[in-house]
Amino acid sequence: MKKDNFGERLKSLLKQQNKTQAEVAAAIGTSIPSVNRWTKGGQIEYGNLRSLADHLKVNWIWLRYGDEAVESVQQISHNESNAKDMRREYLNQIMESEARMRQAHEMADIITWEWNVLTGSVECSSNAADFFGVEDKNLPNCMLPYADMALEELLHVFGADEPHSWDFSSVTSKGILKWFNSKAKLYFDASNRPTKVIGICSEITERKEVEKALEKKELLLRRILESIPVGYWGTDEKGVINLINPEAERIWGGSTFAKLEHYQTTQSWSTEDGHLLKASERPLSMAIENKQAIDPKVITIKSLDGNFKKIISYAAPIYNSDNDFLGAFEINQDVTKIDIEERKHLEDDIYTRLFLSENKYGILLIKNKKIIRANQFAKVHSEEKLSDIRHLNTLFSEETTSEIMACISSNETPKFNITGSEKSGEKQFSIYLSSLHHEADRYTTVVFFETGLVARE
Repeated sequence: MKKDNFGERLKSLLKQQNKTQAEVAAAIGTSIPSVNRWTKGGQIEYGNLRSLADHLKVNWIWLRYGDEAVESVQQISHNESNAKDMRREYLNQIMESEARMRQAHEMADIITWEWNVLTGSVECSSNAADFFGVEDKNLPNCMLPYADMALEELLHVFGADEPHSWDFSSVTSKGILKWFNSKAKLYFDASNRPTKVIGICSEITERKEVEKALEKKELLLRRILESIPVGYWGTDEKGVINLINPEAERIWGGSTFAKLEHYQTTQSWSTEDGHLLKASERPLSMAIENKQAIDPKVITIKSLDGNFKKIISYAAPIYNSDNDFLGAFEINQDVTKIDIEERKHLEDDIYTRLFLSENKYGILLIKNKKIIRANQFAKVHSEEKLSDIRHLNTLFSEETTSEIMACISSNETPKFNITGSEKSGEKQFSIYLSSLHHEADRYTTVVFFETGLVARE
């Protein structure tokens, strides 16, 4: 039986090629005893085997294992060729996907980054330098301000189901401040150990500028609302009050200041007929219900500190650019002092024109059924000081006083002409009454002439 092993094949090759063991040992850098051992089928290291096969110009697999091994390898190689083709196809697909991903990053103006939990190093996608506007060596740490967190804190911040989101800023190589948003999540290995934080980053500089501009406008609006001399109430679309300025608090709250929840507990009356306004009749409620502006109304209110005030109230709905109803606002102007000054001016004007001149007739100004002004003629006939003339019965008889009071109380006509007598009953007067209406009070002017003595029977 012919032997076919490594030693026999090696001895046959040396004989065919007329090579001595010494020549082979020198050629591959080993000792003669080693070559001699191999010719007897001894063990050979892989490196020496490859060198020996190269020197003898044969296949190293055939040299070591024979023809059957070569045939098996050839069969396996054929199968592996198919596997290589598949790997090559998959590799091409991966490379195409990466190319598309890079293109998507550039088109969407985003980058991806990965932070190693163990080393603390950050790796960014290839477009990061252009994205941040800096050189590769100056890329910002996308993990800031969380890079120095303890593992427990990292698990709390990044270990949730939803990615963690935060904003940060960076300065470009040209000194321009830019803002970015990162969204990242913590990932684990097969043993459930945290290994890396993977995130995406997008630029939000424009959004930040808009937010700052809006914040500035809101601050300006609040400063205006705090300084304007009118009260302002704002509500949402359901009528819930969500904004009130200091003047509104002063008007409705007095010294205690009104809180939002107290607005519906305050009372107000119509100055037209004096009836107590229902909640649905208030300008703000009407603007919300009807979704249209309400004409300015003068109303009397009772503030939370118990004072009565007169205000002008105006309300209107609020819509956005898409015509969606957002809520309503009410403007209040406190005209209590103006009303008092207006009445004082009216009284002073009447007094100046009628009471400071010498007249041959009596003039009385009655406010709410009490004399508040009287001229010199009335003083002479009452034989009282001007400051003491407060009631009609100091001038007229009881019968005449009752008749005048009945005329003042009547709302049928503003002017009356009656005939009456003085208190002593001796002199007769022709008496004229004229009513002057004001929003809150009623004034009556009484002018009387002496027409002679009362006839005696």
